[in-house]
Amino acid sequence: MEPADRRDAEAQRLAELTGNIIGVCIEVHRAVGPGLLESAYEALVVAALQAAGLRVRRQLSLPVEFMGLKVDVGYRIDLLVEDCVIVELKAVEKILPVHQAQLLTYLKLSGLTVGLLINFNVSVLKDGITRLVNNYPDSSASLRLCGLPFGHADSESAPDQAVTQAIPHRPPFLFVDRIAEQGEGRIVTERTFRPDEAFFAGHYPGSPLTPGVLLCEACFQTGAILLMAQRAQNDNEGADGGGAAPNRSPAVAARSVPMLTRIQDAKFRNSVLPGETCRLEVTLDEKMGNAYLMTGKVTSGARKVLTVQFIVALIEPGKA
Repeated sequence: MEPADRRDAEAQRLAELTGNIIGVCIEVHRAVGPGLLESAYEALVVAALQAAGLRVRRQLSLPVEFMGLKVDVGYRIDLLVEDCVIVELKAVEKILPVHQAQLLTYLKLSGLTVGLLINFNVSVLKDGITRLVNNYPDSSASLRLCGLPFGHADSESAPDQAVTQAIPHRPPFLFVDRIAEQGEGRIVTERTFRPDEAFFAGHYPGSPLTPGVLLCEACFQTGAILLMAQRAQNDNEGADGGGAAPNRSPAVAARSVPMLTRIQDAKFRNSVLPGETCRLEVTLDEKMGNAYLMTGKVTSGARKVLTVQFIVALIEPGKA
């Protein structure tokens, strides 16, 4: 097997493993819901993982190397699955930065790459799942112990067809995975920033963050989906009434594309780490001829990430 093929196989193996772990935790959460103690969830998850044929070590001591000595300072990994993925379980009101810092510390001390932080005290478990990676993308320790940084572990790795039908953007510059809610003047989408995405390699290597400009771009693309859906609805209503939409010929309507023309009042409150899933809510504030003023809000779990206002115009290609 060629080295590149071997790396791809390792990445796929790790993606499947994290997906299996998440699937098991979702089943546990469905069975018992929120409200139990962390120790109870730990026991149930261990039993479920073992029933699924996975090797699990529980409450594993993690010493710190100091002056050539391994010193036990009290660190304990909740779960280590297949000697490769650290899983920290919580049953708290919300995940705090200190929880993520704890998992990152465990990853760095162990030399492992991938960790899952799972909070069971939520109504829907996907809202309590955070994936973290250490030393992306080129740590020799992580390569030795865990393979390359993993790809997206969910079946939702490809964007929804509704997204690609609405806007012309395509990977690797498509930053909307799926539409969660959509109504008159409002839309909510989701985007998982996968650890294997190329921009993480150069954006604060070693402690990568999602670039803020890409979060703004994700808001714009979300708003563009809303505008294109409303335009299609208006065109259909015009066709049903026996005429074209006002002030726009059908040919021009078919060719128009959304373009970002202004960003203003962007306020960043928290960072988005590799593996996190963001919720993007965009509202239409005002129509100004061929331009639309919109407000975007980005959250990750319970954390506020970004608020931004922006203007989108529907423009014929070549006339921007």
